[in-house]
Amino acid sequence: MFGPSIGSLNVLIAGTQRLLWTKSGNLGNRWRYGHVTVRNDDQYQIAFEGVVGSSFQGDIAVDDISLANGPCEEEGSCNFEDGTFCGFYNPKDEDNFDWALNQGGTISFDTGPTVDHTTGTSVGYYAYIESSFPQNHGDKAWLVSEILESPKGACLDFWYHMKGNTTGNMSVYHRVLDAKPTSLWHDYEEIQYTKPKSIC
Repeated sequence: MFGPSIGSLNVLIAGTQRLLWTKSGNLGNRWRYGHVTVRNDDQYQIAFEGVVGSSFQGDIAVDDISLANGPCEEEGSCNFEDGTFCGFYNPKDEDNFDWALNQGGTISFDTGPTVDHTTGTSVGYYAYIESSFPQNHGDKAWLVSEILESPKGACLDFWYHMKGNTTGNMSVYHRVLDAKPTSLWHDYEEIQYTKPKSIC
């Protein structure tokens, strides 16, 4: 959904026109992740409805549509087990290098986890940054969520692992759209085990 005059993208139950999900306005020149839990007792069809904005300067596109049994994970949740970053992404111009997905140990000796937290095995996925060459001291890597809406507030839970003789620091920021990010939490110690953290 990119352009100065974007209308809206709606997901509905066809026939009944029951609205399940909607986004509108210019959301920038990148793919964004959307999901919605569909609850319907009868057979149904899903409809994607694109609504034209006030002029021709705006396009709406969809891709990689899938439907799976069971409810969706909560917005902003990701355990990386499907081998993707879910709704998170590596920004292009705000940092120096990217987060990566990994299974098992890292390429640097005696650093990082050997298993993920979700499955506790070497086949489970986790996101991490590799601080060895070509990274330099002070380089930063950002992993950014999709735009989230939490009118009643939100509690951020995550497990993290920091191991190595020269570990840098890890910070969590909160940003309201294009405003300057505000620091919510940071850690700079070496941690030999996976540690839970809640920011509520």
